[in-house]
Amino acid sequence: MTDRHTALATEQVRAWDLRPTDTLVDPDLGVAFPIATVNVDEPGRAGRRVHIAAVVLGARTLPLNQFVTIAKRDDTPTPRPPT
Repeated sequence: MTDRHTALATEQVRAWDLRPTDTLVDPDLGVAFPIATVNVDEPGRAGRRVHIAAVVLGARTLPLNQFVTIAKRDDTPTPRPPT
């Protein structure tokens, strides 16, 4: 097995916590896939799933509690220069 490392800082989140601004990362290949849309099945539905669409990957359906690797979120807003 070959070890491959991505230059991106990554974190793992549950599928239900994905955001349309997230970027999926394949930790084995170090390839990033920006997410275009995220939809979660309505509450109360048995076997709820998360439906995502990502550039290059296309549409995918994930179990609600599946862990996925994403590029680390920057929760600190980037300061903008005065206009």
